[in-house]
Amino acid sequence: MIQNAILYVLRKKKRTCILFIILTTVLSFLYSSLNIMKLSNNLENNLYKISNTSISITQKDNQNFEINQFKEMENIQEIKEIIPQYDCLAKATNVEVVDGIQKVERENLPEILKNTFSIESTNSTKNNVLFNSGIFTIIDGRHIEKNDREKILIHEELAKKNNLKLHSKINLELIDLDQLDNNEVKKEYEFEVIGIFTGKKQEKYTGLSSDFSENMLFIDYESSQKALNKPENNKIVNKLAIFSDSSENTKVALNNIKKIKIDWSKFNVSSDNHVFEETLESIDGIKHIIKIMTYSIMIGGITVLSLILILWLRERIYEIGILLSIGISKIK
Repeated sequence: MIQNAILYVLRKKKRTCILFIILTTVLSFLYSSLNIMKLSNNLENNLYKISNTSISITQKDNQNFEINQFKEMENIQEIKEIIPQYDCLAKATNVEVVDGIQKVERENLPEILKNTFSIESTNSTKNNVLFNSGIFTIIDGRHIEKNDREKILIHEELAKKNNLKLHSKINLELIDLDQLDNNEVKKEYEFEVIGIFTGKKQEKYTGLSSDFSENMLFIDYESSQKALNKPENNKIVNKLAIFSDSSENTKVALNNIKKIKIDWSKFNVSSDNHVFEETLESIDGIKHIIKIMTYSIMIGGITVLSLILILWLRERIYEIGILLSIGISKIK
């Protein structure tokens, strides 16, 4: 039967070419559709990373909390990165703040709150929403990274006023916001400028010089805790941002985080995925269209091939009858 099949294919060259063209066309369309589906899945994962989607943990009433109580999160496999964030104020001993039009006037302002800078400490400024959204842009130098120590990012206007450039030194005295009533100022600490950024954020006026975007500084998290004299087991944060590779891993990580045995009534846990969800709607629409095309090609290809093979098979009805009459089984 194999020899007969080979001879039939070789002798019926036109039919063989037609069948080859049909199979090639169907398989090419299927390959293209499946490849586009694979690319759309990769695009979805890349968009998830670009959208800066994360799980945020904050304490209610915007209070600080100890990071050590969430140490178990390091054992959750779905979590790729944990970025702590701590915000405070600081006074500089060798640079001057940038002046601006203040919309709020405060009388009897304590000396400790005069000429202050706004400090945001983190171990990855590139994932910060102000930089990720394009509100702030690095124009010279680089971002703060996980292994940086005693590093700082400054605004270009602050750099111009104080003639600062990359590798300049700034001496800061960090102010613990929880200790304002005690007028406690931490000792002076030196930071090296590794980046200069530009931009203007939405400012909330409270009557302090730290309200202005030009007086906002970014420093590495570990140095901020050292400057505040916080021991290793008593580090504090305002916010924890948890990142995963995909939306599925984020959901699994969120469920595992909530299993940690702490008093969750004191905390707010949210997923910052609204940007990703909006973009995902367009991708889902494309994927749905591709699936319909793939199934249509498969059904159409099978139908066409079946009809052609059935028509060609009927032409061999006498040959089949002879073979059956000489003892060849129906299965063969």
